[in-house]
Amino acid sequence: YLLGAAPLARVSWVVVASISNDTVAARAASRLRSNLLGLAMASALGVLVAWLIGRRMRATLATLIAGARALRSGRTTSLAVSGGDELAELAGEFNLAMLGRRQIEEELEVRERRIQALAGVNLSLSQELDLGRLFQQITDALARLTRTPVVVLWEASMSERRLIRRAWTADASINSVELPTSLGFDEGVAGWMATHRQPIVIEDVTADPRVRGGAWAKRHDLLGLAGVPIETGDELAGVLTLNLKRGQKLSADDRALLGSFASQAAVAVRNARLFAEAQARREVAEA
Repeated sequence: YLLGAAPLARVSWVVVASISNDTVAARAASRLRSNLLGLAMASALGVLVAWLIGRRMRATLATLIAGARALRSGRTTSLAVSGGDELAELAGEFNLAMLGRRQIEEELEVRERRIQALAGVNLSLSQELDLGRLFQQITDALARLTRTPVVVLWEASMSERRLIRRAWTADASINSVELPTSLGFDEGVAGWMATHRQPIVIEDVTADPRVRGGAWAKRHDLLGLAGVPIETGDELAGVLTLNLKRGQKLSADDRALLGSFASQAAVAVRNARLFAEAQARREVAEA
């Protein structure tokens, strides 16, 4: 037996208690079993949680590895990883990187298609020696390359210091091009470009007093205007103007394309003019 004694403070008594060893052992064994059972359950739960976390981590890592392999092989597919932990954050950053690569690839594809189209256009223009057909080919090609609603070519007459509207290409929704048939070098945006030999971009034609045909442009929602002179060296062949829809903007690539196209058009116009002059001299000689 286990004995215990304790005095009482107010009376001169002593309380004695006893309990058998078997009872104490039974209670200790019961508590030990309970503790061991709780420990076993906690351990099992911990193992289960660790297994679930490991399984999720393996799945996430497998997804990341598959994404890396796809990226290496040239495929850019988004990774679907749920959750808010570091691996999910890493997958999100990986998706952003792949999105950036996809955008760059698309831009490169657009540039490549434009370069190929420009090469084809240049070849076509270089083979056309009739000025009238050449002018129309120039506006058709530029409208197609830049997807611009209206493109107009103004031929320069240096002796009269005037620009003559020779050709234009307009979207099917625009039934007429209500612009002057000719402009002096001191008139309109086209005249400004002929005088200063500089390209121009205007975001709102209604706010620029140099613009001619502003009412027509506003009626068709053509609030943007861009242009570039057509020149080879010191020789001005003409001016190209592009009427843009509201909100349509020319990117840096568009502007570079416009400048390159204008240079090629100038060479084609000069060759056609030289051919026309040579043909005229031959006809005079044969007359």
